[in-house]
Amino acid sequence: MSTSLTMISMQIARFTLPVIISFGMAGNLLNIIVLTRRRLYNHACSRYFLAAAVNNLLVICLVLVYRFLMNVYQVDLGTYSTISCRIINYITTLTSYISPYLIIAASIDRYCASSINARTRKFSSVRVSQWIIFIIIIAYAVFFINIFFLYDLQPSKGFTCAVKANTVYSSIYVVLQLFLYALAPPFLMVLFGVWTIYNIRRSRLVPVVISRFNRTEQQLARMLIFQVCVHVSLTIPASVFYLLSTLPNVISPTSTYVFVSTIALLLYYCSYSSSFFLYFLSGYIYRQELLELFHKIFRNRVGNRIVPVTNATLHPPRTVVFNQRSAV
Repeated sequence: MSTSLTMISMQIARFTLPVIISFGMAGNLLNIIVLTRRRLYNHACSRYFLAAAVNNLLVICLVLVYRFLMNVYQVDLGTYSTISCRIINYITTLTSYISPYLIIAASIDRYCASSINARTRKFSSVRVSQWIIFIIIIAYAVFFINIFFLYDLQPSKGFTCAVKANTVYSSIYVVLQLFLYALAPPFLMVLFGVWTIYNIRRSRLVPVVISRFNRTEQQLARMLIFQVCVHVSLTIPASVFYLLSTLPNVISPTSTYVFVSTIALLLYYCSYSSSFFLYFLSGYIYRQELLELFHKIFRNRVGNRIVPVTNATLHPPRTVVFNQRSAV
């Protein structure tokens, strides 16, 4: 029974990961194209969505492909040398942490944009979003530099790439990772999501002029709330297993544990490839921009296939007909 569950989990990962990678690459590329269109690009929330789409594409192309090779074909590039061990762990950790905090930043932006306080609404701007994205990337890029000092090939563990011997600093680092990965993101997303819904309901009581810009802002808020709900649902199981893995001697890694953790990890990977479908289902403006993009591409392709018709083709020489009649 234990062997069958382990084999089933391997087969599920073998066939599911390529699907997640394929849909994730196509979906995030479409997100980048649609979110850079003029109607969406000039909104602060769209900048967070755009940055998350770029980072999700990096996660899929780098992290998921690496996990696929390691889990399915047992090709672990991180065990080739100490340098590859540290570089791969740095890239995978950094890119995996950035996307959730971009969603948190978008949640804070929607909270500010939906506030009835004019001073609070000023924080929802494109310029502020650019600075917040820059700060998130730089902060985590600097924070995870310690990976180059903590990780190494461990002979006692079969020369796998892991954290060095237990020290005070490594223990603190694990606790910080647990807080930043498993605890803070879902809590902050839900908190600001609930506050945004509360602000939207309050703002309905205040008469405002509904413009095209405001309608787009409302659509972006709906897209974000939908994404937060799905993202939390997909990442909570993996966060629980990550929490269990950091606690010593809590649970033994049985075949059932491995099977359930594999399903939880696949759901977590889906959080990086599901944004396109969430935007398409929840945002009318996103669907409209996407359909206009496809219509424009199709119209250009059809237009390029039309052969120009010359005047000679449209109007054949009439003198030939007159000559034929005169001959008769």
